[in-house]
Amino acid sequence: MNRLILIRHSIPVIEAGVPSNEWVLAEEGIDKARIIAKKLSGYCFGKLYTSMEPKAIETAKIIADHTNSSYEKIADVHEHLRTSNRKVFTGDEWLAIMQQLFTKQDRFIFGDETAGAAKSRFDEAIKKLIKTHTSNEDILLVTHGTVMSLFLSLYNHLDGFEIWCSLGMPAYVELTVSDYQIQNIVTL
Repeated sequence: MNRLILIRHSIPVIEAGVPSNEWVLAEEGIDKARIIAKKLSGYCFGKLYTSMEPKAIETAKIIADHTNSSYEKIADVHEHLRTSNRKVFTGDEWLAIMQQLFTKQDRFIFGDETAGAAKSRFDEAIKKLIKTHTSNEDILLVTHGTVMSLFLSLYNHLDGFEIWCSLGMPAYVELTVSDYQIQNIVTL
């Protein structure tokens, strides 16, 4: 039986003048991606999937290189859209905004989509990926913390904000494919 492994990308270089969907990995992020790649080597896969954002692609490439696998970029598994109204917030400001995003999912808190819309988009993309994945291998997807946490809260009846706060960069969550129940969480 295959498993669904959602992987949060590694640590990016945060640049105020660059949209977050264009950020690349920091040196520390590259190092930590190598560590998480070693932890993922026990899963059965020949290919992993990734969002189209550079920080996720770089994380996927490091994992693929370490595990002698390939990777494929897929649509609709990107982070909550944040190309407009963007600003790099202080730690406390950022936590307050993110808490609102998770608790008021039908409202525009910041960015270009509501948390509810991001959750629905990601949920549909996961279902499509599972439907089109024909092998009995595990399904590994490099994605992003907010959409991961929204998805996990949907099926595991957990607080999405608390999940988001607990996930490091990188991290991964092992889920059952049938009902998306959390089996294991590994965070760096």
